[in-house]
Amino acid sequence: DDDGTAVSFLVGIYLFYIERMPGKEGGTKAPLKAPKKGPKEYDDDDLAYLQKKKEEEKALQQLKAQASQKGTFGGTGLKKSGKK
Repeated sequence: DDDGTAVSFLVGIYLFYIERMPGKEGGTKAPLKAPKKGPKEYDDDDLAYLQKKKEEEKALQQLKAQASQKGTFGGTGLKKSGKK
């Protein structure tokens, strides 16, 4: 009983996708490329947000550089047991 419902469910999904897949004939063709958008106009709030975001990114890069110079976290590294 469960196999029958599972199979019918999968057949339903299969048919759902087959109906919506564009064939060689018929259906609307999607454009290959989206048309280019014009230049974006920013107001003062947008410019302030972008400037703040750029500064945060720069600070994050500096922190990453400092962290990579220090080596491992905590300074102890991986502890190895004496056993083999």
